[in-house]
Amino acid sequence: MSKDGNGVRVAGEIVLELRYDCVSFQVSIGGEPMALSLAQMIVDEGARVLAEQRRLAAAMQLQKQMQEQAHAQEIARRVSGRGN
Repeated sequence: MSKDGNGVRVAGEIVLELRYDCVSFQVSIGGEPMALSLAQMIVDEGARVLAEQRRLAAAMQLQKQMQEQAHAQEIARRVSGRGN
């Protein structure tokens, strides 16, 4: 498996390892040798994807809550006799 010097493998994958030291509170970057700018791009993209997933999860939760509220309102309407 050859490398072209910036961490890219022939298979099209690279490994980026972030380590957090709980004692010194320092972050270190390891894994395949790569330029720091490439590692920063990978971390930024990971943060972007995570933020997008969080927004989607929040939207799904809101949609579920709205459906539950509509269902509860329908039950209340039927119980009160206004649904006849």
